[in-house]
Amino acid sequence: MIAILIIALAYSCNKQHNYSPSNFEDSVIVVKGHISDSIEIQQCQITFANDIGDTSLLACKNAEITVSSLSITNTFSHSANGTYLSDSPFALIPGSNYSIKITHNNKIREADSKMPYPINIDSAYNLGNSHIHLVLHSPKEQYLYYELQIAHLDSLDADTVWQNVNSIDRNVIPIIEGEQDVNLNAINYYGYSYIANYPMIKLQIQTLNADVAKYLLYLHEFSSSASNLSESKNPPAYFSNECYGLLYGSQKYEVIFKMD
Repeated sequence: MIAILIIALAYSCNKQHNYSPSNFEDSVIVVKGHISDSIEIQQCQITFANDIGDTSLLACKNAEITVSSLSITNTFSHSANGTYLSDSPFALIPGSNYSIKITHNNKIREADSKMPYPINIDSAYNLGNSHIHLVLHSPKEQYLYYELQIAHLDSLDADTVWQNVNSIDRNVIPIIEGEQDVNLNAINYYGYSYIANYPMIKLQIQTLNADVAKYLLYLHEFSSSASNLSESKNPPAYFSNECYGLLYGSQKYEVIFKMD
């Protein structure tokens, strides 16, 4: 089973300070990645935060990363361009607690969480051109994060061009234990005529632990607040010691279907 460490989840944050190239070692770092429940080489990316309006990525190449769970600590090494790979294959066990530690410039950033549980998706279909309807089973109460992508009605091959239609930090919903129906709102992102032009839908889902989900919801509230933007406040951080972005455990699922 595949899972992504948004990291979704996840984020490229803008720190509200002006840094000169000589002191980038003292600037805020941003982590992005996820850890799966499949035994494999796990990876993440670490970059330095930019000034407002600067979309370039400056790789952080000398961080130390460990992911610990069930009395086992897994280390990561820098590969290239800020990408770090685990030194050996490993997986996070559903329901297990884990700790992530990132050390850079003698400063430790930490976060503790719990690996969410896998779900069974029994069916997925369009409901009246306004919602995506899922029937699924979850062994525990947890959260779902979803993304929608659209494409022209072409053959489903490697050349299919998928287009994102929603942002990464807003589509988080709670799910209960057991069998349930879940409606994912699609009309917020495109109307019927848009669906007609792009009838292929790709639904990407991740399970999330409560702390990760609540952080994403809080971050969305922050980014939606005009007062925060006008005052140029820095966004909330998931990790301790001003480390932005997300590195977390999750399962990932993908469903592709045609809109009627």
